[in-house]
Amino acid sequence: MTAVELPAGRAVAVIDAVATAVDDGATPLDGLAVPLVDGVLTTSVIQVHLPLPNEIELLSLELSTPCPEDWVLYSELFADVVRSIHLEFADLPTVSEPLYEMVDEAVAQRVRAAFG
Repeated sequence: MTAVELPAGRAVAVIDAVATAVDDGATPLDGLAVPLVDGVLTTSVIQVHLPLPNEIELLSLELSTPCPEDWVLYSELFADVVRSIHLEFADLPTVSEPLYEMVDEAVAQRVRAAFG
């Protein structure tokens, strides 16, 4: 695990590889560019865990691929997505009642449009 600073705050990133034994008859892998070594499928994984402002919930994102030749491209795109996250309402207080009365009408309309 590695702590990373994102525009949305401090997060934790996990980069790993997962090895899975694959029975040749169990999965139709023929024709796919998925390398099996001795019946083992290796999948590269990136996970990012970002605590939300209420400090109770966690936003988790994951990218995984069994294609090592595409890993660099996929991980760069994933990093761009993660860096684009902004917690727009992070400065608002966390309450158990609706926020509409606590913010101006323009913000309230955006919340209603986003969440119904």
